[in-house]
Amino acid sequence: MTNLAIALNVEPDLPAMLRRVIVMGGAFTVPGNVTPAAEFNVFADPEAASQVFAAPFPHVIAVGLDVTQRTTLPRSIWEAAERTPPDDPAARLVGRICRRAFLDRGLERVYLHDPLAVAVALDPTLVTTEAVRVDVQLHNGQEGRTRTGGAGPVRVAREVDAGRFLDRFVDALSLPRPEELR
Repeated sequence: MTNLAIALNVEPDLPAMLRRVIVMGGAFTVPGNVTPAAEFNVFADPEAASQVFAAPFPHVIAVGLDVTQRTTLPRSIWEAAERTPPDDPAARLVGRICRRAFLDRGLERVYLHDPLAVAVALDPTLVTTEAVRVDVQLHNGQEGRTRTGGAGPVRVAREVDAGRFLDRFVDALSLPRPEELR
């Protein structure tokens, strides 16, 4: 959000130059993940988020915690990735990245927040959206809270085809599929 806001300040015509902007940010109907009110990416720079959501981009999709928390990598896929031969770099990378979450923190699933946003950039049909106005709280201890209200230019993701996304994620990285997922 910060980089996009800076780009808007440097080049006010930027919205006319971009076909689509995908934002991984916001917690519209669920609690935040950094405060009870705010999702991390918006909380980190609420002024920039407010500017981006208000800019006249032709097509903005906000992929918030509302849908990213429905897209998870189960422990069984991670365990299968951990058992892959060293010549499978994608699976080994997933294994290393997720090791702390599964071993140290004892999680059974890892959220795929950013991978979902990337997937939506490639295939917007993975999510169902609603065109609304997005307001970002800037003060009063609620910094980073995202609220929607009325019709507006931001397409906020409301639903996600989590199964199709996970299939594509696993296929794109050639991750092994445990028996229960075949």
